[in-house]
Amino acid sequence: MDKNFAEVSVLLCQSCGQHWLRYFYEQEAFTASGRWYLGAVAPEQSLTLTAENAGGVLEGLDWYFYGGSYYHGQVGRTSGRILL
Repeated sequence: MDKNFAEVSVLLCQSCGQHWLRYFYEQEAFTASGRWYLGAVAPEQSLTLTAENAGGVLEGLDWYFYGGSYYHGQVGRTSGRILL
């Protein structure tokens, strides 16, 4: 968990071996505030990831996926700043 109380995890695809950085944020007091971001990272990057630098790593990727109730159930692909 980072300073924004977002959950940070690194997932490994069992089929292809791709490492994925998952960043999940929500404000439990507010309806439709849940959002997640999922970006492909190199295995070397996953070794140096911390909860505190995860948001910056995502923002530095060429692209990443986003979704969640904040986006009304839509899933998309974007780049740049993550919305908290």
